Amino acid sequence: MPTSLHLPDDLLSMVDQRAQALRVSRNRFIVDTLRSVLQDPESWSPGFIAALEQSSPGLAGAVDDLGRNIVQRRKSKSPIDLTPPRTKRKRKATSR
Repeated sequence: MPTSLHLPDDLLSMVDQRAQALRVSRNRFIVDTLRSVLQDPESWSPGFIAALEQSSPGLAGAVDDLGRNIVQRRKSKSPIDLTPPRTKRKRKATSR
């Protein structure tokens, strides 16, 4: 689905450089990167989540809208839960 996304020039330049290095299109790089991050939200660092929460006004609502649109418009797969974790789960210690 066509989507408009506004990125800062420096970020777009990094995206283009990485996509070129991987020999993929900008679109393919962005899609693959978003998919890998969204498939494992527990891997998001607490600093990343904190930075999102303190970002520009209205961003949280825009992110929520984006998540809802992604879930609603998925056609080839069933909807997924895009709700980020609020707290880190404690991992059980394993003995070897």
